[in-house]
Amino acid sequence: MPTLEQLDAALARSSRSVPAIARLGGGTVPQTDAGQPWRVVGNDAVVYQLRQPSGRVLALRCPLSDTFDQRQADRFRGLAALPAAAPRGGGRDRRLPLAGSLAYVEDGVSLAGSDLRSSVHPVVAMDWVMGPTLLSATDRACRANDRPYLAALADAWRDLVAGLDEAGFAHGDLAADNVLIESGGRIVLVDYDTCAWSGADFDITTPGTAGYAHPRFDPRVSVRYRDAFASLVIYVALRALAIRPDLRQRGGDGPTAVGGALLFSAADLANPEGSTIFGLLRGLGQPAVEALGQALRQACRNAPAAVPTVEEWGRLADEAGRVAAKPRPGGGGRAAAPREFSGPMTAQRRQELVTRLNSLLLTGDEESAHRYWYRSGLHDDETSRVEIGPRMADLERRRAIRLVREA
Repeated sequence: MPTLEQLDAALARSSRSVPAIARLGGGTVPQTDAGQPWRVVGNDAVVYQLRQPSGRVLALRCPLSDTFDQRQADRFRGLAALPAAAPRGGGRDRRLPLAGSLAYVEDGVSLAGSDLRSSVHPVVAMDWVMGPTLLSATDRACRANDRPYLAALADAWRDLVAGLDEAGFAHGDLAADNVLIESGGRIVLVDYDTCAWSGADFDITTPGTAGYAHPRFDPRVSVRYRDAFASLVIYVALRALAIRPDLRQRGGDGPTAVGGALLFSAADLANPEGSTIFGLLRGLGQPAVEALGQALRQACRNAPAAVPTVEEWGRLADEAGRVAAKPRPGGGGRAAAPREFSGPMTAQRRQELVTRLNSLLLTGDEESAHRYWYRSGLHDDETSRVEIGPRMADLERRRAIRLVREA
């Protein structure tokens, strides 16, 4: 089994011990001041960085086990061959939220053994995703009490999961440190050892990350339901934290914890009735989040195959929100007209509009974000122009270049 020490030694002399680098077009592996290759260590793999002469940066993922068998090789070859879906109607980009330029190199790294014999091991290469993990970004937003950003993250997460469901793709181990947020706001999933998709229903042999995995692991669950529980755990956590960022002080792990929980621990999910966090969700005064908390509580008790899909829990949240928005008796018999595109720009209204705009930006739907920036009136609001104007100006430049190229 490859060890971290063996891999570090090989990457330190990468020109001789890492054939994958030449096959990928060359480059250098950055090192620390101590002469050790710079890397990120996870539970099952270590990831090194490869900087190429062109300026491109790749991630070199090296397994820390001998379980990388032919099935895993087939999985990564299949992932590398998946076509990138073109943007669909309305300009929405429904490409799979995966790192680009995925490549599987079977004899990627050569390791020296104790008997002086060398052994070769695979390397998986992909574009290096520049940005924090969802765990780190959420922790930072909670510390800053940035409710609009957390609400936008929740909306973006729901859109991402809906896209995966529509594509028939399952990650298999959704957790906050397997989710990265690029500098431009796009959410990207990493760590593909458990992925499956339509036509490639690979077996699932591990229960997933504690704090996200269902308490009752069932390897027979179909592809469509493999991400249902973990995606609901993350969505409920983000929705709750968008209301009470201070809940991170009561639950969840530190921003650099491997496999760290956003809010719910494995113990919370195993015993929701005895969980302090689940109890706090009941008192948030937000019917949609309370309904989602109840759905998650029930999902913990049910079999994994009975967990609601994103379509089902999304509908539940929407319906609970609409019920809460109904006028009280004597209030005129009808709900107040939406104020999204008219009326004075109060602080509350600005926060609501910015939350929606951030959601569109996080999902990469730049065309809709462009329209919303103008239709919402944010572009006429001085405070919004200061806070978001530079980012929207960058979007406008990219959009102008794209329109010229398409003309």
